[in-house]
Amino acid sequence: MRCLAFIFMLLWGGQVGASSPSDLRGFGEKAPAQLYLFTSLTCPYCAHFHRDVFPSILEKYVDTGKVQLIIVDVIRGKRDLLTTLAIRCLEGKKADRLEHFLYDNQEMWGRKDISELKKMILEHAKQENIKENDIKKCMSDSELQKTIISQQENLAALYKISGFPSLIMRKGLEVHRWEGGNKKEIMTGLKEALQE
Repeated sequence: MRCLAFIFMLLWGGQVGASSPSDLRGFGEKAPAQLYLFTSLTCPYCAHFHRDVFPSILEKYVDTGKVQLIIVDVIRGKRDLLTTLAIRCLEGKKADRLEHFLYDNQEMWGRKDISELKKMILEHAKQENIKENDIKKCMSDSELQKTIISQQENLAALYKISGFPSLIMRKGLEVHRWEGGNKKEIMTGLKEALQE
């Protein structure tokens, strides 16, 4: 029943924002179109997308109010869950900086064991003036963990996501999709879908 309510909210224009750690992370205000980005912090293709495509989407479509971008974190294992929790436990620019750091340094931390990865995240949080106990408490929040996994599962089932990065754009009743990180294909597809 909870899944149906979640899907109903998405289909009929429910606001998906980023006002608390349990919400999906969003960029931009409510807009005529919503763009869902299915991404994984441990996926090399997603790191490439984050560096090469994501900034262009923000600049051309989110910052101009044409789309609201919503991040759907794909959880493939412990490292994904831990890093996603850390980002969700921060707010605004602090979360953005941690996400950039994790994507930019994916090869370095992707091979660390979980305890080393936690230490690295705590060190980054300290640099952001976040109290260690606060982020530890948030990252161990079992309800937040369940929410993140549930959100991903519900949206992935709704849009039949099989790979990532994947983009789903909802504009009214229209749904458009792009898979992979081909910048030209994505930017051209967005332009056509938004009828620019």
